[in-house]
Amino acid sequence: MTDQEKAIKQIYSGGLLAYPTETLWGLGCDALNEQSVNRLRGLKNKKNLSPLSILVKDIHMATEYAEVPSGIKTLLSLVWPGPVTVILKATALVPEWIHTETGYVGMRCSSHDFVQSVMRKIEVPLVTTSANYSGDGNCKSYEDLDWLPESVLKLSNDLMDPNLYESPKGSLILKISGKNIQILREGVLSADQVKPMCTDLGFSIS
Repeated sequence: MTDQEKAIKQIYSGGLLAYPTETLWGLGCDALNEQSVNRLRGLKNKKNLSPLSILVKDIHMATEYAEVPSGIKTLLSLVWPGPVTVILKATALVPEWIHTETGYVGMRCSSHDFVQSVMRKIEVPLVTTSANYSGDGNCKSYEDLDWLPESVLKLSNDLMDPNLYESPKGSLILKISGKNIQILREGVLSADQVKPMCTDLGFSIS
C-alpha cells in the first residue's frame, strides 16, 4: 500500500495522521467527523475549544466552506497553493466543532506534492494543526513526532524535504473581513511579501 493509499484509508476510517507540509509537520483528520476531531483535540490537550483550520484542495472547494467574494478569489489565486492560511466567514457546511461558534473558518491549500495528491483523491476537508503537543515547540522533523501514539499514522519521513527551509515556521495567517485584512501571524511568508498584492487588490492591511 502506498503512503497516499494509507493516508486516504486512515482519513476515511476516522483515524488521525501526521503529515508533512511545505512548512511544519501537521496533524489532521476528517474535519467533518466529530469523533475524529474530538480525539485530535484530546491528543493535543486542546482543552479550550479554539477554532481549527482546514485544508482544502483548491479555491472551488474553499467556496463551499467560506464566503469568498471575487476579490478574495483573486488574492487566493496569488497565494495558493502555498503557506498561507486565510480566515473567512464560514458557510453552513462548516461544523460547529471546527468554527466553535466564531462564525469564521481558517483555510489553507498546501503546495506540498503529497498533501495535494491526497486532497485530490478525497471529498472532505482535513483538519490542519501543528503536530506538537499543546504548549510544546513546533514539529520541524520526523523525530519530533515521537510523542504520538501508534494509532496515529505517521507518514514517511522521505516525504518531507529537509532542505525546504533552514528555520521552518508555520503559515502566514490572514483574517479577511470585507476589504480589511488583519495579519494575525507571520510565517514562512512575511507580511511585507503579501502587502503589495493585497493593496493592489484594494484591501487595507492592519
